[in-house]
Amino acid sequence: MQNKDSITYSYFGIDPASFYAGKFAGWPNAPDYLATPKNRFDIEYDRARFLVSNISGDRVLDIGCGSAPYGNTIRGNTAVKEIYGIDLDPVCVEKAKVSYDFASVFDLNSKLPFEDDYFDCVFSMDVFGHIEFKYKDHLLREIYRVTKRGGCSVHGIECGVIDYFSANPSDPNCPVTNYVKQEGHVGIEDSYDLKSRWGGVFSNVQIENAFVWPLKPFASI
Repeated sequence: MQNKDSITYSYFGIDPASFYAGKFAGWPNAPDYLATPKNRFDIEYDRARFLVSNISGDRVLDIGCGSAPYGNTIRGNTAVKEIYGIDLDPVCVEKAKVSYDFASVFDLNSKLPFEDDYFDCVFSMDVFGHIEFKYKDHLLREIYRVTKRGGCSVHGIECGVIDYFSANPSDPNCPVTNYVKQEGHVGIEDSYDLKSRWGGVFSNVQIENAFVWPLKPFASI
């Protein structure tokens, strides 16, 4: 296996629908995390601060929305009027409906169920590391298609170096295999690959902070 397109859930013996069923389901109607003043400085809420600092426009789409953990934070700290969400997991989507104007179960490997130029902004948090390599470019093109020209795309992406080609799914002690089976991260890329991939679809790609922890143990030195 020397082609990243071969790095799939199937290769690791994972069925995505079963694997993610309820896995990342939080509570419905999560609070505005930044309503508490100290949270505006707490590192635990850096994702929330990143999103509200960059999301703009009236209508936005949350890719891989989970249970809409940042829904009320976005409403309370931006001018966004409508929030849409799509996710593979029905359990998460039902909870997201409490906070979002629209939420639907959807396979991100398919064509997004929205018209061209429909959203002012498309965002995600901790999703692209779960997208198989063979589908990443398709999803980026779909995000570009549904985003208005002059709009923005804001994503918190898991970033690191994992030697997937060293994985042995039949070895119960394989650290890469065990990591994938725990987290579902079949599509981790480093910051250079991320910028190259996104730059092939979007202009003015900016990476604010690339991190390797806790993925550093899997780096090839």
